[in-house]
Amino acid sequence: MKIMRPERKPILVILVKRTVTLFLGLCLMVIFLYCLGTAQGFMDRTQLRLLRLGEGMGLFLWVSAGYGVALDCYLIYRGRIRYVRSLVSYVFIGVFGIAVALFAAFIVVLTRGAGSVEP
Repeated sequence: MKIMRPERKPILVILVKRTVTLFLGLCLMVIFLYCLGTAQGFMDRTQLRLLRLGEGMGLFLWVSAGYGVALDCYLIYRGRIRYVRSLVSYVFIGVFGIAVALFAAFIVVLTRGAGSVEP
């Protein structure tokens, strides 16, 4: 039985994948805390801060997933077809990130208004 070595991936691919995973985890954690706070009755300031964090994490997730899409498109163009699955997953993760950011911004505008200043 021959032992196979794992395939070598470029360091940039590994860094992008881990960055997207980090921002996805942070985004899901903020969503979870917001939902938990809604059910438990967190203070309004805390909920507003969680929504602001949700906006930021959603945007960071969208940007990093967009970078992953660009990197995978480049690698597919260079002849590495195995990156098609990760391209599709980056697209879905990017759409999820922008949806979270837009939803959080929408709730902030509904509750307090976009231009109001926190005391």
